[in-house]
Amino acid sequence: MSEVFLTVCMTAIAAGLFKMLLPEGKFKAQASFLISCLFAVCLLKAVSGGFDLNLPELSFDEIAPISFEEKLSENAEKAAADAVREKVKELLADNNTPCAEIYIVAHIDGSFGISISEIELVFLKNTSEDYINSALNAVRDKVGGEIIVRYSLM
Repeated sequence: MSEVFLTVCMTAIAAGLFKMLLPEGKFKAQASFLISCLFAVCLLKAVSGGFDLNLPELSFDEIAPISFEEKLSENAEKAAADAVREKVKELLADNNTPCAEIYIVAHIDGSFGISISEIELVFLKNTSEDYINSALNAVRDKVGGEIIVRYSLM
């Protein structure tokens, strides 16, 4: 019985505090009614010993986690390759040796470090060897020896 008395007292105090905190206005009557309803529910719960609701047990173990790591890696590789492709295109335009296509091979390691391993320049079949060598040398000079720069003809 002391639990019922304690619950009624605590609920009455909480309801009184909420009513004191309510600002004056047109919603004061609705808020007072809501607080009275909550007080009545708490009182009924204390007197009846609680509500016996048979809710099914929810388990979150059945839901498979979604991994976005692969999609993020794909997007990061694409963004890195696109950025390098644009820079190579600008470099070739500045060198007056543009090509038909530029392919970039990018990799992401386990710690999401992005590396460019290969650049392929695609030229038309009738392109002169000197023109191709000039373009290849311009790109190789810019990227260094760690990145493979090769060409193909279309």
